[in-house]
Amino acid sequence: MDRQFLTQDEIRKIEALPSSEIRNAFLFSCYTGLRWGDVKALQMSDIREGYLYYQMKKTGSYERVLLPSAVFTLLRYDDGLAFRLPGHRRMMKHLDKLISDAGIEKHITFHCARHTFATLCLTLGIDIYTVSKLLGHADVRVTQTYARLVDAKKDQAMRILDDALD
Repeated sequence: MDRQFLTQDEIRKIEALPSSEIRNAFLFSCYTGLRWGDVKALQMSDIREGYLYYQMKKTGSYERVLLPSAVFTLLRYDDGLAFRLPGHRRMMKHLDKLISDAGIEKHITFHCARHTFATLCLTLGIDIYTVSKLLGHADVRVTQTYARLVDAKKDQAMRILDDALD
């Protein structure tokens, strides 16, 4: 299965674009791993003292997650929803334009933000068990799919070693 995800450089390209609800919600998902439905339903009251408290729509499990500081510039800061988002179909049209405007030539869906979060965590050295818990996976085997996506990092490491040994 070919799972698309963004690299750190591609995330930076999106960050450089003008702020919009779709951009901000997509980046929020890239930084937290939340699914579209959870981002769309996110209330500002779910965020307290730097933590996100929410019930995952897909699994029904209750989660508490420390939020990375980068997300706080993305939020609306009113009493209601964290993001005012259109329906899924309209959101995808806006996301397609956003990805195009960033100069990214991949087929990216909102769910790819979740893949981006997982691969970014693994690439940065966060252990697979922790990534599994952050994604809300009941079984770490589901998360192992993402570990295969970071094979490029292993290749890069070996090229660095190879260059150093020459």
